[in-house]
Amino acid sequence: MKVFFSKILPENWKPTPSANSFVPNFLALSVVLLFSHSLLKANSAPTDISASNLTIAENSVVGTVIGEFNATDPDGDTNITYSMVLPLPSDLNISLWLDASNTSTITHSNGSVSQWDDISGNNRNAIQTETTKRPFINQSSKSIIFDGQDDLMPITGFNPQGEFTIYAVFANTRETLPSSGDKVDIVLATGPAGGAGFTLETYNTWGTRSTRRLYLYGQSTPSITYVNGTRTTTEESKNINYAEKILFSAKVNSSEASGPLTLGSYSDKSFFGKNEIFEILISNEKHSEEKRFLTESYLAVKWGLTDTLPTEIVELIPFDLDANGTLRSKQTFDFETDDRNYSITVFATDESNNSFESNFTITLIDDIHEDADDDGYSDIIELNQGTDPQNSSDFPGTDYRNYNFTGFDANNPNTVDLRYGNFEGVNVNNQRLRANFEGANLRNA
Repeated sequence: MKVFFSKILPENWKPTPSANSFVPNFLALSVVLLFSHSLLKANSAPTDISASNLTIAENSVVGTVIGEFNATDPDGDTNITYSMVLPLPSDLNISLWLDASNTSTITHSNGSVSQWDDISGNNRNAIQTETTKRPFINQSSKSIIFDGQDDLMPITGFNPQGEFTIYAVFANTRETLPSSGDKVDIVLATGPAGGAGFTLETYNTWGTRSTRRLYLYGQSTPSITYVNGTRTTTEESKNINYAEKILFSAKVNSSEASGPLTLGSYSDKSFFGKNEIFEILISNEKHSEEKRFLTESYLAVKWGLTDTLPTEIVELIPFDLDANGTLRSKQTFDFETDDRNYSITVFATDESNNSFESNFTITLIDDIHEDADDDGYSDIIELNQGTDPQNSSDFPGTDYRNYNFTGFDANNPNTVDLRYGNFEGVNVNNQRLRANFEGANLRNA
């Protein structure tokens, strides 16, 4: 609600006493209340996505329209944009999953966050009971903001160690000035400063707000790290830009630490991080390259980072989805050699950056009029006749079924080879016998 006070001064106005006025009428005020719809009612995310068709015939040309997606938005928003990714694998073995885009998992009072719920099912929630040490939620960018002074959120009882995989989408927002010296910004850590465990942090030694170094510290043996899908060769991952949203991942070899895992600080509260955290996902195993590709592509599409990904990750998806919701093929499919079902996750995002995601399956349809095994019979004919349309040695007429033709003069008088769909012979009276098998029993029919 916006409140504006405006002085009402009639023409030729002169002050006169008024016993009935709460304020002197020479200071008469009118209150104009202007209500903003966005303040009366918070904008809600789309609640459903429907799809048409979602089938494609094999041999269809690249760019064939497969289907259309349409979202339902409770606020009536019509400017919905769509994006797509392959679904997350079901066997990621997730031990912690914090997602700021899922605002129902965040407990806050006037933006001050007291709890961020784990959606992995393990109930490892990030909690801060002290009001002055709570981060804030940014509902516009769908993130949790740590101020770099004293904000932190420990996850009691959770201390990942040994081999595991971590994914984090975050941005460092420390505006370091030349006079302020070096700054260490902790994204998350399992141990104290200089102690065992691991720490994801950025470090600025140049005294500027432009770039800073990204580090993964504290491993007993070198870990494999990636920034926006590109592998880095050392723990000193790379330079990142001020306020740049990045996707970091690592296959960690960590030494044991006392824990607990803490967001925004070392566990001993010796340093704090000025960061914007969007999503954190930790698995209790070292992920294969395929799992890493799928997880990174999912997070990149979700957080608008697809332009930063390597081509081998982007090309995992054989379809294109434009922002208006039209799905097209990106390759020509072969029913006999390609997968016949393709799962995708589609995001519908409204003008306020609220999103809803849903999984769909695209089905590949056989072109029954082609001759897949090149045996002279179309697939539909072979299917009707009970032969295998993918086996060139199995086609109509090769089952050598017995047909009784009295006195048929051949090596086996009572058996006829239907291999070519017709035959000739003579009976015992030396009369020529001819038979033709039409339709499915004729080659090239």
